Amino acid sequence: MYPFGLDPKWSIAHNELAFLNSFKMKFAVIIGILHMLLGVFLKGLNAIYAFSFLDFFCEFVPQVVFLMGIFGVMDYMIVKKWLTDYTDREWEAPSIITQMINNALKGGEVHRSALLGES
Repeated sequence: MYPFGLDPKWSIAHNELAFLNSFKMKFAVIIGILHMLLGVFLKGLNAIYAFSFLDFFCEFVPQVVFLMGIFGVMDYMIVKKWLTDYTDREWEAPSIITQMINNALKGGEVHRSALLGES
C-alpha cells in the first residue's frame, strides 16, 4: 500500500501524465469538499452563536446532509479505491463516475459495468 494510492513505479510508466493528472484531480475534489464542509460547519457555528435555531435546523442540517450524501460518498469511494489492492483482479475496481451517475439516475443501483470498472 502506498500513500494516497500513489505507487512510485508510475514515474517510469509511459502513461505517467494521465495517471498523475487523474490522481491530482481526485485529490483536489477531496480537498474542495473538505473546504466546503468547513464553510458549512462555520455557518452552523454562527447560527448557534446567534441563537438562530431556525437557520441551524432549516439551513445547516440540510446542507450537511446533502453535501455528505452526495459528495461525501464520492470521497469515500475515491479513498476506498485508493486503499484497496486490486492486483490481479483489476476488473473488480469500481467505476466512480458510473456509480455517481447511477446514484442520480437509478437510485444508487450498482450495475455490472460499475462492478467491473468498465466505462
